[in-house]
Amino acid sequence: MKSNSLNLIAGHEILSPDATKLLELLPLAAYAVRAPDGVIIWFNSRAADLWGRAPMIGDTDERFCGAHRLHHADGSYMAHSDTPVALALSTGVSVHDEEVIIERPDGSRISVSVHIDPIRNQKGAIVGVVNFFQDITERKRTERANGLLAAIVDTSDDAIVSKSLEGVITSWNHGAERIFGYSAEEAVGQHITLIIPHDRRKEETYILERLRRGERVEHFETVRVTKEGKLVDISVAISVVKDVNGRVIGASKVARDITERKRAERALAERGLLLDLSHDAIMVRDCADRVTYWNIGASELYGYSREEAIGRVTHELLQTEFPEPLLRITEKLHDDNRWTGELIHRHKDGRQVIVVSRWALGRDDFGNPKSVLETNTEITQQRQSEKALRESEERLRTLAESLETMVSDRTQQLEQRNAEILEQGEQLRELSTRLVQIQDEEGRRIARDLHDSAGQIVTAISLNLACMAQRAGKYAEIADGIKQSQEMIHQLSNEIRTVSYLLHPPLLDEAGLTGAIRWYAQGLTERSGLKIRLDIPGDFGRLPDDVEVTIFRIVQECLTNIHRHSGATMATIGLSRNFENVFLEIKDDGTGIPGKKLSEIRTRRSGVGITGMRERVSHLRGTFDIQSNGSGTIISVTVPVAMQAAPTAEMAERAKAGD
Repeated sequence: MKSNSLNLIAGHEILSPDATKLLELLPLAAYAVRAPDGVIIWFNSRAADLWGRAPMIGDTDERFCGAHRLHHADGSYMAHSDTPVALALSTGVSVHDEEVIIERPDGSRISVSVHIDPIRNQKGAIVGVVNFFQDITERKRTERANGLLAAIVDTSDDAIVSKSLEGVITSWNHGAERIFGYSAEEAVGQHITLIIPHDRRKEETYILERLRRGERVEHFETVRVTKEGKLVDISVAISVVKDVNGRVIGASKVARDITERKRAERALAERGLLLDLSHDAIMVRDCADRVTYWNIGASELYGYSREEAIGRVTHELLQTEFPEPLLRITEKLHDDNRWTGELIHRHKDGRQVIVVSRWALGRDDFGNPKSVLETNTEITQQRQSEKALRESEERLRTLAESLETMVSDRTQQLEQRNAEILEQGEQLRELSTRLVQIQDEEGRRIARDLHDSAGQIVTAISLNLACMAQRAGKYAEIADGIKQSQEMIHQLSNEIRTVSYLLHPPLLDEAGLTGAIRWYAQGLTERSGLKIRLDIPGDFGRLPDDVEVTIFRIVQECLTNIHRHSGATMATIGLSRNFENVFLEIKDDGTGIPGKKLSEIRTRRSGVGITGMRERVSHLRGTFDIQSNGSGTIISVTVPVAMQAAPTAEMAERAKAGD
C-alpha cells in the first residue's frame, strides 16, 4: 500500500517519492489530499495509528480525513467536509495549531493538534493539501489536571505557599493574601521571613535544614505576622518539592488560620473554670457520646479523673441505666434540643449513683448536632430515702404515725437547709458587694498615696537634680547624666500620674462624675482619635460615692471596648437623672456584636468585662441592658438613687480634701 501511495502522489505531482519517504520517517502523523475533491492520496503509518484504521488510497468516499469521526475541541460533531483540511483546500489558507478530536472505530477518542498547508504547483495553483498532526491527549489531560489543581489552590481558604530551599517565596495563593495581607505581587520573590516574627526565625532555620534533607514537616502550630503587624495563630504542614530527577528543589507549605480556634479554646478554658465551681457533675460529649469536657463536680461524683474520662463513651464508662430506650431519648433530644430524666450510674468503686440528668443539644452553624451538654444532680440519698420510706410503709403499716413524724422532721431539715442556702446566697451577694467597695476604696487609697507620697518624692528628686545640673557646670559627662536622669524622673512622674488616674481618677473626688467622664473622654480621644460626644446636663450634681465609681467604671470599660473591638468612629455618652434614678446610655456607630456572641453575653456565657459591669450594677439594685446590630451597640444602665439638690457635707469635705 505504501508504494502505491508514493506512485499516486508522484503521479499527481503533489509530493515527490523522496519527500514521502522522508515524511514516513517523521514522528509526526501526516497525510495528503488532492485538489479539488480532497481524496486521500497518501498517509504515513503514524497517521493510521492515530486514526485507528487505514483508509483506501484514492477512494472517493475517503475525503479530507482518514478518521472514523471528527469532533471540535468542545466535543461537538465535525463533518468531514467542515474539517480544517477542507477549509485549507477551498481557501488556500494555512491552518496551524488547531485542536481536533479524533474518534476511532473502537469509540476511543484522542486530541490532536493539526498543522495544515496547501501544496501549490509551479504556477501557484493548489494541487493538494498536506496535514501534519500530533497526539496532544496526554498534554491536554495534564493541562486540565494542572488547571484543576491551580483552581483548588487558588480557591482554598488555607494559605498555600511554595518556597525555594533558600526560603524565597515562589508562589502565593489567595488564601495567603487573605490571612497575611500581602498580595502575590508583594510576596513572591521575598524571603519567607516576611511573615515570620523575629522571635521565631530559628524555627524557620530548623525547617529549612529538614527540607534540605528531604524530610516532611508534619502539622505543627506556630505564630506568624501579617502585613499590618498583627500576630495570627496558624497550623502548618510542609512538604518537599522535587524535580523530575527526584532532587529536592523547594517546599510547599499549607497554613491554616487557627486564631479563632485558639480564641475559642481560651474562652472554653475560662468557662471551664466557672463550670468547675458548680457542685453538679457537668460534662460535654460529642456526637459519638465521647467525653470532651469533664468538670471537677463530675470527678467528685463518679470518682473518675478528667484524664480517665476524656475520650470515653459516657454510657459505657458510667454503666448508665436509662428509664427508656436510648434511641427514643435521642429522638426526643433531637426534636426538642433538650431532655430531662432520671438516670442510674455506677461510681468508679461500683456503688450506685442516681441523678437527675439534664441534656442540652448544641448545633453547628448548619443546624447539625454538634455536642451535648449534660448536667447531673445527684439524688441518690433522696431516692434511697424514698425507697426506704416505701419499704417501711409496706412492712410497718402500724408505724404510720412515727413515719409521718420522721418525714416531717426530714422536711423541716430540708426547709432549714434551704433557708440556710438562701441566707448564704445573700451573704455571698453582700460579700461580693463589699469586695467591689474595698477594691474601689483600695484603688483610691493607692492612687492618693502614689500622688501624695511617691509624687512628692519624685518632685524632690527632680529639684535636687536641677540643683546638681546647675552645679555641674563644665563637667559635660556629669551634666549629660543629670539631664538623662531628669528625663527619666519626668517619665516616671508621668507614669505615676497615669497609674494613679487609672486606679482612681482624682477628678472623681474633686469635680465629681461628670468632670471625671469629661477628663477620661478627652484623654481617650487624644490617644486614639475616637470622637466622643457627651450629653450630660450642666446641673447634673453629685451622686453617692459607690454610684459615681460604678458609673465611671462602666463608662471606662465601654469606651475601652469600643476603641479596641467595634471599629467605631463616634461614641456618645448620655447621662441624666430624675428624682428616683440615674440613667446612663453609651452607644457607638461600630460594626456591632455578632448575634451568637450577643446571645452568649446576655446569657452570661461570655464577656468577662460586661459580666463585671453587670455585677456592679446588680450590687446597686440597678438594671443593665445591651442591644447591638450591624450599625452599632447601645448599653443602657439604670441605677436607683435619691435626688440631691446640693452637695452633702460628706461630699463637700471630700472636695475640700481633694484641693
